Amino acid sequence: MTSTYDPDLPTYEEAQLQAQLNNHPQDNSQRLSENPPALPRRTNTRRRPPPLPERPIETSSSSEQLDDNKESDNSDSLQTGDQPFWKFHIQCFGDDMYLSTNPTMRHLQCRSMPGYFMSIEKEPQGFTINLEEFETGASIMRFKKLDEKTFKFKVRRSRKVENGEIVVLETPDPVFEGTINKTRIHPMFFPIPPPYEMKSYEVEGIDGSRWDVGSIPRAKMKWSLSHRSEAPKYVGKRNVYFHRNFMARNTKMQDAQFPPVTAAFRPCESKMRKRAIRSITRLSKLEDDSKSTPYEAEGDPFSQRKPYFKCGDGLYDEQFPKDDDPDHHFKLGWLTVFEDEQLFSKSGMFDLVVGSTVVVAYDQEMHK
Repeated sequence: MTSTYDPDLPTYEEAQLQAQLNNHPQDNSQRLSENPPALPRRTNTRRRPPPLPERPIETSSSSEQLDDNKESDNSDSLQTGDQPFWKFHIQCFGDDMYLSTNPTMRHLQCRSMPGYFMSIEKEPQGFTINLEEFETGASIMRFKKLDEKTFKFKVRRSRKVENGEIVVLETPDPVFEGTINKTRIHPMFFPIPPPYEMKSYEVEGIDGSRWDVGSIPRAKMKWSLSHRSEAPKYVGKRNVYFHRNFMARNTKMQDAQFPPVTAAFRPCESKMRKRAIRSITRLSKLEDDSKSTPYEAEGDPFSQRKPYFKCGDGLYDEQFPKDDDPDHHFKLGWLTVFEDEQLFSKSGMFDLVVGSTVVVAYDQEMHK
């Protein structure tokens, strides 16, 4: 396959350097806009290293410096190994995106998984999304929106998950093709009338089972200013889940514990009110923690020097995880994939879960 490359276009590193110079001038000139410039479009054959930090190589001198903090970090490190999920940050760069479990230096200690580069080709009737392995540029899967009810896809069955790590198969299985079709959520799953259409789709997985991708209607009692009393309100209306609760006719959808899901997408909330509430919630939690653990109170949760050792899934653990940072308008949201050793041992299934959840979420966010 041939490719075209415009020599006048800057490389990725040149674009990043120019962005830094624009936002941090050396003289007293006025600072430019904080919005980074759109990066040049990547071609399918020209690969660049991902803009992700590398893990520092531990030397004898650095290990001596780490000994002082070993006791305080030991408990966090142990928790990292027990993290039963992977959390991808979905970052936007122009029309393209990438999914990374370690987007900044602060996230280097979080559980890692190879990232994805996501290119989007917009079309009159929909769009086509290609997902590639970021570091190698290998094509993993392609999704095409046919209409408002159907997506078709192809997944290359060249990878599987073993012992929590991606394993590339020497002899890939045949490409898996299928469709994602819009379905109707049964009225029995709605606790109260929905404020708008809550969409759900159905897809047949590589494991032979049928899965739901979309909303899960859940309501909680919240204070209503208009009624001056508590009233049921929907929560997580824009979240997208990969699950089988509708297939299994799960009647415990409104229990305090969230029903089991394989993956969950949470959109990045850009509204000032929601962001303020999130900050207040984090500060309140910090105040509670400082009463029981004085050592932790000394660390500023917003300090750029404090690393994250364990992610929050935003679903079963923390509602507003601190490691969501950086939380800004250059991020589509977060995708949490919960470990399932048997399911992900099937080649291509992990990629299908990631791809179908992100594609449905992207389509939803474009229509909000």
